[in-house]
Amino acid sequence: MSRPLLRLSLIALTFIITSTGIYAGAAEDRSFDYLGEIRSPQPGSYRLFGTAISIWGGRIAIGEPGSPDPAHNHTGRVYIMGLAGDHVATLQPPQQAPGSNFGISMAAGDGFIVVGESNAEADGEANAGAVHIFDAEGTHVATLRSPDPYGNASFGVSLAAHGGLFVVGEPGPYARDGDVTGRAYLYDSEGRLLHTLEQPQRRLGNYGLDVGISATAIIVGEPHAVVGHDAGKGRAHIYDLDGSLLASLESPSPGHEITNFGWAVDVGDDTAVVGEVLGDAGNKPMAGLAYIYSLDGRLIRRMQSPTPSAAGAFGNDVAICGAFIAVGEPRGAAGDSPGFGCVHIFNLTGGHLLTIPPPQGEETGYFGFPLDAEGDTLATGDLLSGEGGEAYAGRVYAHRINLTPAEEAEAAQTETLNPYVAGFVAVIAALALWLARTRRR
Repeated sequence: MSRPLLRLSLIALTFIITSTGIYAGAAEDRSFDYLGEIRSPQPGSYRLFGTAISIWGGRIAIGEPGSPDPAHNHTGRVYIMGLAGDHVATLQPPQQAPGSNFGISMAAGDGFIVVGESNAEADGEANAGAVHIFDAEGTHVATLRSPDPYGNASFGVSLAAHGGLFVVGEPGPYARDGDVTGRAYLYDSEGRLLHTLEQPQRRLGNYGLDVGISATAIIVGEPHAVVGHDAGKGRAHIYDLDGSLLASLESPSPGHEITNFGWAVDVGDDTAVVGEVLGDAGNKPMAGLAYIYSLDGRLIRRMQSPTPSAAGAFGNDVAICGAFIAVGEPRGAAGDSPGFGCVHIFNLTGGHLLTIPPPQGEETGYFGFPLDAEGDTLATGDLLSGEGGEAYAGRVYAHRINLTPAEEAEAAQTETLNPYVAGFVAVIAALALWLARTRRR
């Protein structure tokens, strides 16, 4: 090969490599900012700091339920902190009991915080559950029990709040008891029960394992619902704020496997999102999927990881944050962090915008679960990470999302870049061919 031809080939190759890298770097720099890492004020093994998170008004409430094994002598806590990690207040249950799971769930509304204690005893029933209402400064206001408590009901294992309302999930045990189907309850901020929501089919399904609420609707997940003859295929149910059923959703994915559609749910003013954590994505088994629906149950789009991983747990948690949808993939791979987890940001029509890896590619334990967002601020837990030699201590990370809803999805942007790269390479190839012919003359 002639020297000019060799040089042109190297220039073309260098352009392809550097242009791709520069574009990706620029997109990453402008798409999100890493705000910092938030650690427990009292880290310890198996404390699971970050099991539940809720952002409001520039603050973040973080649950640290500790091990459910009473032998570990862990009494759960909730810390109210600033996004920079400064400690503001600590919430604790009025009656402390190791293994009660205080902090397993949490939600913040207008002027109040609700905290779940799913293993609390009620009326002599073990693990019946409880929910505690606090004001915004952390003062305990009231404790709620299930209207019909029973053993292992797990009242309060899931919570969601919006405005002056909140929803409590009570999924019931996994045992095959035909009388136990799970419920969800709608309360006002003072603890008055407004509506009781029940599974339409009245069959086993862990109805209420996850819940969501917005200004217009409520969604309840039922990930172990029997669909046809398939136990564990899953469902999700959308209601208006008066408790009337708007739609019952089933997995659009084919097959008869246990896919846990409804494992994670959230709802906005116009759309709902449902995670299917064990759904197959392409040839990757149990990679996980998520779906966007209108509130009347019309499927808008299926979402999956841009690079699915087998058992990646995509859809393990979902959050609608203003004009974006966040989907966690806590066993997914991103960049230099294989299998350490990541979070994907989509627009409201399901276009993939960006992937957030663990900060600095560090080894994390379950980055991407749980998720919460307010405005352009996103928080994600990493509850299985260690801390100073303490196993499963947990931590939380905060990011600011810089993309605007009008921006194209990442894939579409990449496609608009490719023709320019291809055109440049074509020019170089034509010029190289001309030089080769000239040299032969």
